[in-house]
Amino acid sequence: GLTVVDAYTTDNEDSSSKGSITLFCEKDGIPITVRTVVLRDSDGNLITQDAYVGKTIDVKGIIDRFDGAYQIKVFIPQQIEIHETNT
Repeated sequence: GLTVVDAYTTDNEDSSSKGSITLFCEKDGIPITVRTVVLRDSDGNLITQDAYVGKTIDVKGIIDRFDGAYQIKVFIPQQIEIHETNT
């Protein structure tokens, strides 16, 4: 039940993490950061932050630490479940 309020995609051309996404989420007013590796769909297309921003998600991953802060690290798209909305 995390709400994705914003996101950042790594776009450094010289980095192997180009395309990795950081999702800035909230749950009951508590900020939670989710970091992905480069994610691709079943056709091999890059999954972008637009797939998640503004949506409610459930995440399965490992707890990681980056730059002194904890985050949930996700390695495959199936570790992020997007809740369908009726809008």
